[in-house]
Amino acid sequence: MTSVTPRSSVRWWSHPATLWSAFVAAHIWLMWLGMVVGPGSLGDVSGVYPFWVQGALNGQFVVGVNTPWVYPIVALVPLLLPAIAGMGHYVISWLIMVSILDLVAFYFLVRGARVPSARPLAAWWWTLSLLALGPVSLGRIDSVVTPIAILGLMFLLTRPALAGVLLALGTWIKVWPVALIASAFVLLRRRWALVAGGALFSGVVIAIGLALGAGGNLFSFLGFQGSRGLQIESPAATPYLWLASFGDANSQIYFDKDLLTYQVSGLGVSQVASLMTILMAGAVLAVAAVTAWRVRHSRAPIAYLPASSLAFVMALIAFNKVGSPQYFCWLIPPILLGLLLDRARFMPLAVIALASILLTQIIYPWMYDGVLDVTPVALVILSVRNLSEIALFAYALALVARRRRAA
Repeated sequence: MTSVTPRSSVRWWSHPATLWSAFVAAHIWLMWLGMVVGPGSLGDVSGVYPFWVQGALNGQFVVGVNTPWVYPIVALVPLLLPAIAGMGHYVISWLIMVSILDLVAFYFLVRGARVPSARPLAAWWWTLSLLALGPVSLGRIDSVVTPIAILGLMFLLTRPALAGVLLALGTWIKVWPVALIASAFVLLRRRWALVAGGALFSGVVIAIGLALGAGGNLFSFLGFQGSRGLQIESPAATPYLWLASFGDANSQIYFDKDLLTYQVSGLGVSQVASLMTILMAGAVLAVAAVTAWRVRHSRAPIAYLPASSLAFVMALIAFNKVGSPQYFCWLIPPILLGLLLDRARFMPLAVIALASILLTQIIYPWMYDGVLDVTPVALVILSVRNLSEIALFAYALALVARRRRAA
């Protein structure tokens, strides 16, 4: 006799009403957590972004136009939108804006969730990842890009030109979606439709930027990465933090007033920082090479898109001189794609990524003072988190390199 699983035991967790309720509740919780319990975790939204917005509204300066800026010029748009409700309501307006963008992407994710599919699992993972990352998951410019990148990946196979526009939009807000574009370009058969969409959008942005008088500032964001030192949360900075905790007088933490980040100083720091730029470039080229090799030896190379996308993203994170917590928003789009298209192989990655994201929230904002004070407990948590970055990169790259019997 064949056993039949009752419908109710299957549907309660995968029903769209359950998925929507959990997703909305998670956003409400994160808003309350960020605004009431840990307002410091929204420091960029409450302090840095309003400063840039006020400069533009008062006619003093426009970042990315008449002054160099760390972000691409289109990032001005999401920064200015919350100001419509008044600067006194900027933080809550920002959080609502990001939540609306998330809800739009979530709508496309859970469509068809009533039928047996991987969509409910992906929806739950996204909800849990937001909760695991904490208020930062809504309170950074990366939070705007994440749902845009998710939509770009979801339209990649059916509407590659639209996907190109969306991924280019994300890239002109925060550079990291270029990793998704690179992976898609190598693996997608209709790659030139993707390129056409992205090129068209980029051409419009460049034309508008030049018309506004941005000139060389239009690409000033490209120079900021090279001028950075080692931020304390980056994997390369971890040895210096441990040396400082052991009393090494040469290894110290200082605050960079220009970049508004805590960095490390010590013997060979500048050389290590330069080396990390080379290693990041090497890691990106390695992923590109393995992905291209897989295209030549696979009948369905598009099946490797989730793993390749994650490998590209992790190359930008694990070998970065900067280790900001919002970088872990970058994991969400490729992990979701992997759970949708390659659930069995991506489940271990999804679990490791979720643990890494949770450790990131523990570090920032809750134990950040411990990191600054180089306390052993905080450094152990940070070290484990940083090792998980290397593990995610290696695991994702191995999935790209691994031959499959069937795609």
